[in-house]
Amino acid sequence: VAQFRSTVELDPNYLVTRMFLGQAYLQQQKFDNALQEFQRAVDLSNGAAFAIGLLGHCQALAGEKNEALRSLDKLQELSGTKYVSPDFLAWIHMGLGNLDETFRLLRAAYEKRSNWLVWLNPDPRFDPLRGDARFQGLLGQVGLI
Repeated sequence: VAQFRSTVELDPNYLVTRMFLGQAYLQQQKFDNALQEFQRAVDLSNGAAFAIGLLGHCQALAGEKNEALRSLDKLQELSGTKYVSPDFLAWIHMGLGNLDETFRLLRAAYEKRSNWLVWLNPDPRFDPLRGDARFQGLLGQVGLI
């Protein structure tokens, strides 16, 4: 967090730093700070689907179910005009605890050859799924184990 905050001081409009700072806060369960960073990422990216997915995931974990569902709706609406990777929808469903839908969407992401799946192993967002045989199977399909 300290490193990302000092990087934000150098360039407060650098999207990647905002995303990773949000992730760090999320891991610390500092939801207010994480939500602020992910909202900033949405703003800086002009509403990019991945940023909305990150925000929605955080909203779900923060107990803001209605906000998370609104983020899910935004992604579904956006998918009418742009490509939205199933990963981004899966992140929100994962935060909401909808594991069957999470795995359905992650399988769809695999079928579409989503490059986001390379983060399955190191990304702590997926920690709650690690004990599930479906997750282990997905890791194998992707070639991460």
